[in-house]
Amino acid sequence: MKIGILGTRGIPNRYGGFEELAENLSGLLALKGHEVWVYAPNNTFSANKQPNGTIVVNINIPAWLPGNLQTIIYDLRCLRHAHRQQLNVILECGYSFSPFLYLFRKKFRNRVVTNMDGMEWQRAKWGWLARRFLQLAESIAVKLSAEIIADHPVVQQYYQNRYGVKANLISYGANFDHRSAPQAPSRASTHNYLLVVSRPEPDNSLNEILHAYKLSTNPLRLLVVGQFTNGYGRKMVKQYSSNKILFLGGIYDKLLLISMLEGSLLYIHGHTVGGTNPMLLEAMANGCHIVAHKNAFNQSVLENRAAYFSSESDLIYIFNHTYEYARTLAKKGPENILVIGTKYQWSDVADKYEELFHKLVEKNEKS
Repeated sequence: MKIGILGTRGIPNRYGGFEELAENLSGLLALKGHEVWVYAPNNTFSANKQPNGTIVVNINIPAWLPGNLQTIIYDLRCLRHAHRQQLNVILECGYSFSPFLYLFRKKFRNRVVTNMDGMEWQRAKWGWLARRFLQLAESIAVKLSAEIIADHPVVQQYYQNRYGVKANLISYGANFDHRSAPQAPSRASTHNYLLVVSRPEPDNSLNEILHAYKLSTNPLRLLVVGQFTNGYGRKMVKQYSSNKILFLGGIYDKLLLISMLEGSLLYIHGHTVGGTNPMLLEAMANGCHIVAHKNAFNQSVLENRAAYFSSESDLIYIFNHTYEYARTLAKKGPENILVIGTKYQWSDVADKYEELFHKLVEKNEKS
């Protein structure tokens, strides 16, 4: 099959969940013998073959344009390029592109599979107009895509209830190859920091986490990993940066990030909206002591293998009793590793995508 992966910022991953999906899925599908094209924004038009066989297609986007306009032009140019390549399957990551599908004939739309992510329009960062657009784009993606994918049972149920459509349930995976047995890494006394890995968005509970930590009596350092370069992120850095709260920027060296996960005493996961979070899976795969925001998305993945918070006061209490929580959560690490090994493997994710793509191609060949 000739497969295109659109809607990401390209590979290797330097941003977030969709990029992690594109990086892992493209490599595994290429190893299976498929021709995989991953689209990326750039200042040139070019195509470069990666060592694993994946082709990265750079789509020229003028850097001087406003960010939102860059995204719109990027989505349209990617679709036009994919249309010319006669791809068998187009995997779109996210649905903001969907209004452009009206510009293409049904024969092309019948090749489009959309990973719907979480309920994007519910995120706190969006204003009223953006929310209305995203709701519209969501409905168009459901209507015009040949297939849609949900990465979490709660998201799948949402599309069933709202649109009467059964989305294909395919989660994310975690990097698990470095482990041969379900055992948690030792949290020795040298593991003297707490860790947050997050994009700077209001729905990731960052203000609550940082403010609660500041008000607590916790003696440890809180390390914050992420690109805090947007307006909200810069505000967080200015307000909370100190000798105890350290903003380390984005870290994309996987071995270094794994080392940091393994070395943390507690991993704080504040995401409130969305589906299965790839970084949460990585924390599970590395046996972290996890403290997560209490919501249906996180609870479905973690069940009773984490501590939960619902408010800033919950976080203050947890930060004031870090060592007690770490001891309580110590036995949960091996359980989380076992769950990752049985439910969230990238090889299984790739198999499910491949099966869905094959069915779509066969259906289109018969029509």
